[in-house]
Amino acid sequence: MLAAAVLDKSGLTRIARPEGGLTMSAFESMLDRPGQLHLLRKNTGGQMWLNYDEIWRVGGVPDKFLIVSGHVAARNAPTDAVGDQQVLSWATISIAPECIAQ
Repeated sequence: MLAAAVLDKSGLTRIARPEGGLTMSAFESMLDRPGQLHLLRKNTGGQMWLNYDEIWRVGGVPDKFLIVSGHVAARNAPTDAVGDQQVLSWATISIAPECIAQ
């Protein structure tokens, strides 16, 4: 679980993507911890892609999550290591408790 204060301190909720980009490992460093990583290799448009998402539950705020995502052509990611891959987007979301599967 990611403390809400750590998220606020990182400044990620107030900035746009930095010029030159931000890697997944740099994002984790800003938060002092990795999240839960999800990987999916998928064929789209005749090309294989590696899609990656990392999720942190934000503590102190009920049902709030930070989600970071990106994708890269699989030929540029021969392994599932995504530390050097670019973060393409991030968002904090809140999920209504009645929408979560029980």
